[in-house]
Amino acid sequence: MEDQPAVVAKKGSALIPSIVTIAAAVLLCASYFLPFTSVKDESAATSIFAQAYEINEGSDLTVSDLANPSIVTWARFYKAYCDRLERPVTSSLNDYSIMFWVIVVSGVAAVLALLFALLRKATPTSLLALANLGLISFVGWYFEKYGPVPSGAASNWAFGRLVMLGSAAVLTAAGVWLFVAKRAEKKAAAA
Repeated sequence: MEDQPAVVAKKGSALIPSIVTIAAAVLLCASYFLPFTSVKDESAATSIFAQAYEINEGSDLTVSDLANPSIVTWARFYKAYCDRLERPVTSSLNDYSIMFWVIVVSGVAAVLALLFALLRKATPTSLLALANLGLISFVGWYFEKYGPVPSGAASNWAFGRLVMLGSAAVLTAAGVWLFVAKRAEKKAAAA
């Protein structure tokens, strides 16, 4: 009879890791709509828009979209660029196509991580968050090396990138924490 209160206390031990995991997954998904980069001044936004309009004639991108674009806006830009050209004529088209798909896959990984977090599945949540962290790090590397944020460029990183990387890292750690808490809960229930 005295062992039951200890089991009850252990049974609720996965509640806090579950809440942290779900919150981190929601924040990760929301970060896709926060500004990922930002231009240093409005003339740069106008210049970027002029280039985008030439490439994406008929696109629904606006100057305000390109002033503080989210990662979703960058995906739309890359997709419009690839759709505008009929066949791969340059390596940049291939780069833009690859970047579009990297962003899409990272977004799908974030949504799946949220789904698994809601289902309290620790292992797939952590693995998807880790994959997302790697993909977004690759996007950041590409943006610094070839894209809109090299040193001396017209764009800077925005807070959405930090939120995205931070929430993916927290989600990875919270998934591990949830896994450990669920195992402890099972051991306590078996005892």
